[in-house]
Amino acid sequence: MKIFDTNAILRFLLGDDVKKATRVRDTMERETCFVPTEVLAEVVYVLSKTYKVKRSLIQQKLSEFFRDENI
Repeated sequence: MKIFDTNAILRFLLGDDVKKATRVRDTMERETCFVPTEVLAEVVYVLSKTYKVKRSLIQQKLSEFFRDENI
């Protein structure tokens, strides 16, 4: 099982580093992945405070992320 950190999830959701985002997607396709609650909280905080992403968009993107069968 792979454990994702905040940086991995942010790179995947933001797509600002294509190489890292692709690596996360590839990992999600190959193996079961886990996201600790603390990491999820930090992702929400960084997206809202640093990147100024609206709460509704954060909710939408995270819902899509967690629909993946390997998460």
